[in-house]
Amino acid sequence: MDVQSIARALGGVVSGGQVMAPAPGHSARDRSLSIRLDPSAPDGLLVNTFAGDDLLAAKSYVMQRLGLERVPRPARGAGRPARPRPAPARPAPQLGRAPIPEMTPLAPGDLRGLQAIGEPEPPPVTSEVPGRRHIYRRDGQAVRVKIRKTRGAAFIDFYLVKDSEQRITGWQAKRPASYVPVPYVGSLDPFDGELAHDAVFWPEGEKDVDTLARLGLPAFTYGGAQDVPEGCGALLAGRDVVILIDNDGPGRECAERKVAACAEAAARVRVVGFSELDEGQDVSDWIEAGGTVERLWQRVEAAEVEAEPGPPIRATPFRWIDPAAIPPRGWIYGWHYIRKFIATTIAPGGIGKSSLVIVEALAIATGQALLGITPNESTPVWIWNGEDPREEMERRVMAAALRYRLRPEDLEGRLFLDSGRTAPIVIARQTREGTAIAEPVVEAVKAAIRDNGIGVFVVDPFVSSHEVSENDNGAINAVATVWAQIADETGCAIELVHHARKGQGGEVTVEDGRGASALLSKARAGRALNVMTEEEAERAGVENRRLHFRYYDGKANLAPPADSSTWLRLASVDLGNARADRPADSVGVAESWRWPDPFTGVTTADLRAVQQKVSEGRYRESSQAKDWVGRAVAEALRLDVENKADRAKIKGLLKTWIRTGALRIVDDQDERGNKRPFVEVGEWAT
Repeated sequence: MDVQSIARALGGVVSGGQVMAPAPGHSARDRSLSIRLDPSAPDGLLVNTFAGDDLLAAKSYVMQRLGLERVPRPARGAGRPARPRPAPARPAPQLGRAPIPEMTPLAPGDLRGLQAIGEPEPPPVTSEVPGRRHIYRRDGQAVRVKIRKTRGAAFIDFYLVKDSEQRITGWQAKRPASYVPVPYVGSLDPFDGELAHDAVFWPEGEKDVDTLARLGLPAFTYGGAQDVPEGCGALLAGRDVVILIDNDGPGRECAERKVAACAEAAARVRVVGFSELDEGQDVSDWIEAGGTVERLWQRVEAAEVEAEPGPPIRATPFRWIDPAAIPPRGWIYGWHYIRKFIATTIAPGGIGKSSLVIVEALAIATGQALLGITPNESTPVWIWNGEDPREEMERRVMAAALRYRLRPEDLEGRLFLDSGRTAPIVIARQTREGTAIAEPVVEAVKAAIRDNGIGVFVVDPFVSSHEVSENDNGAINAVATVWAQIADETGCAIELVHHARKGQGGEVTVEDGRGASALLSKARAGRALNVMTEEEAERAGVENRRLHFRYYDGKANLAPPADSSTWLRLASVDLGNARADRPADSVGVAESWRWPDPFTGVTTADLRAVQQKVSEGRYRESSQAKDWVGRAVAEALRLDVENKADRAKIKGLLKTWIRTGALRIVDDQDERGNKRPFVEVGEWAT
């Protein structure tokens, strides 16, 4: 038995790990009965009611509907008189099936007796404002009528009551003690089953409810700043509640009581105010002043969540399982792209980060090890570039396809390409009220990922996907959270390409991303790209160091740490698109590059030849000396010390041979009698 089967049996819904269902004797839309699964409970269930019903009767009703037999047991204190259960101070609200309350007895001189006997509504009222007769209904019958007046008290409330002695019903301008509250819903009932998944608005007054209903927004109220009935939150179980504040002290206090009333039952509670209005004005005044539905939703989306109850917190016992039965993490490519998570690539401009992710995208889409890494799975990839036109992106993709000899059928239906210039994706904006998430855009992105079976989505660059301050940690956290949610809900790996801070000297790390640090905190893998330094170029014998770059996983908290950097270089690819008046485009394509191994092609016989040559002369350790030992190596191996690559190779060989003892450094005097380090043969190679 699970919560879903309980909900079906009781005609309820699952909310926050519990079932909210109609209590016995209540309407099908009632949600005042709560059922939780609890192994420690006597019957495995915890049952509660928010409508003042008898708890034991409610528990029996649940057990009967679920087909479970209860073993009767004597109650604690059996044999002694049962203590009476105190009734609630006032009944909790109900949408249907509530008895008509008894009329309030009149005190001497009280003229508020029974009126309009047998009539569906109370009589006309002196100074009644036309169109301001607000009727509260239960099961289609008027049970309360609140009338706006121009003189005296602002409102008069009539309640449908009965006189049991006279066996009559009528209307009394006095609230009966046993009146069961029902919300005012106007022309659009938010408690209609068809609107169960819509957000529900809770303003203060009936006029506000009518105003919102005319705009197509489901709303309700209980009638004023003081009208927040006890137990009213049960009717909002699992709902997305938006509380609209009247701009005055009582309105703000009322909002606090509303949040407290529905915090435990509602799926989410947000509060929206109108501080720019005059004191005492409300959402109706805001609409009359030019407010629109779109602007109201923007305020709602920017509002902080006041209450969002999660499942009950319990400590779950660990049970031994077969490790082989645990599904492996969803790594798609190397230790960077992983399903259901976001990853980041940090780099200064112009290094080659866009070229790198394009080649990786092609590798993932085709399942080929284009950069020496074989994808764990082949899946469709969507590349979205927020800065460059689609034409430029096509140049880069086709240059990579030419370099790696891909065919049209390799990418058909496997690669998706869009530009922010023609298809912008902005999931959040900064507003006066804070960060507003563009929910329609977010849902559209999810739909595109699901509809096309996208396994990897590249957002390049991250900054183009939002319009919030990069230095606002809270705002960036909100944006990164949305991307993480998209990844989680779609099962997609999302790559966010991000710029490094300008003026960053020295090594760039994942901590050097531009703006707030919240993005890195949300990512599950991160890497930094660095161009080859002059010193590295000297050691590697590279002529154009700016075509070479490396990356390492600076944050791979779900992968083993990288022992060394991965090197790449940009290879120039001619697209062959020359015209009579213009040359062909040449595009840089990332390709794998290995740090040169000085021992490539070098044998033991070569080492003996070097040792023989060194033994025949007198050679210095310093590469600046004219009798540098490297010249002996060059002569023995037919290398050119003036060639940058050969010179780097010679230095690498000497470093290793000196470390292993094939050559050794000794101090001796040069021709001027100065003490200098020289190199001579150590242990001869065999």
